[in-house]
Amino acid sequence: GINAEYMGQRWSYLRTSGDRPAARAGHSACVVQLPPVRGEGVAPGLRGMAPYLTKPVNAVMFVCGGVVAPGVYTDSVYALLLQSSVWIGITVRGVGPSPRGWHSMTKVARYLTIFGGRDDHKCYGDCHLLDLTRMSWHRPQHCTITDDLCESAPCPRAHHAAANYRERLMIFSGWDTTAPPFRYDVWEMQMTSQASHRQESAVLALDDCKDEVSEETARDYESLNQSRHEQQRHHARQDEVRQIDEERRRRQEEEEDRWRRLQIIEEERLRKLDEDDERRRRREAEEEQRLRLEEEQARLRRLEDLEERRRWVEDEDERRRFLIEEEDRKSREHEADARMWRLELARQELELEREVEKRKLLE
Repeated sequence: GINAEYMGQRWSYLRTSGDRPAARAGHSACVVQLPPVRGEGVAPGLRGMAPYLTKPVNAVMFVCGGVVAPGVYTDSVYALLLQSSVWIGITVRGVGPSPRGWHSMTKVARYLTIFGGRDDHKCYGDCHLLDLTRMSWHRPQHCTITDDLCESAPCPRAHHAAANYRERLMIFSGWDTTAPPFRYDVWEMQMTSQASHRQESAVLALDDCKDEVSEETARDYESLNQSRHEQQRHHARQDEVRQIDEERRRRQEEEEDRWRRLQIIEEERLRKLDEDDERRRRREAEEEQRLRLEEEQARLRRLEDLEERRRWVEDEDERRRFLIEEEDRKSREHEADARMWRLELARQELELEREVEKRKLLE
């Protein structure tokens, strides 16, 4: 496993099996001792653990709530049986706490007490009791804030500390979305009477705590607040710089994507031009071949006609007419050859102009 030593103590990696909970943050955990579970009247939530709870004392670590993904909170409950290193998903009856994180879970009497916590929208000040004998949720009376002055119960908070002192739930400090966000009060709840009252209160304003804290403590508070405000401003500046960088990267990516699209469009247009030029050259070559074939066929027919006429020429007049027609034929052939040369020159000039136009488009 993964081992590390610190101050003479040894960490050891615990390999577990079973229904493992998903990775999370802001959850709460508490180790309790459970007696063996036997008989048919076992609570439904304990039936999955019954085969493992066989010893006189069984150590079980309960895990509740937390955030499993950005903005995704859970209210699930899992139990890790420490003797066997087996995870079990717990089904709890009743109405439990809403999905949240950064709450506290403390064993007081036969209950696991869930207090406070938060999600992405608000902090909670409610209290829920998980009965370990029945695996059911309960809501104690007089445990939720009913006024803005927090006179009868602690105000909503998260990131606080909780402990069990003589079967009393002790709550200290915490963080809230209101101003000032940090709290310095202590509350207790007697589980037997289920009544909560204020034990002591230390507020953030130094003028209200002159009689309870020393000047040195007040200076420490003031320095701590200044440090927190400076950290908040630093984090705000970092967030602003990060947002500016993200916006700049986003704009750069959009610009690069726009240039890529333009390049693709230009390449497609040039490809179509090349295809059009190729088709045009093919059509011109086919037309030129057809014309040459027709010219050759006409020339052969004329030769055959001339040969036939030569055989039938018998007198001088016929020979003279033959010579005149032969000269006319030759002149017409010369004119036809000259016309062909002119057509060839015109075609070459047209191709040259199109090549110059294509180069200009590429530039």
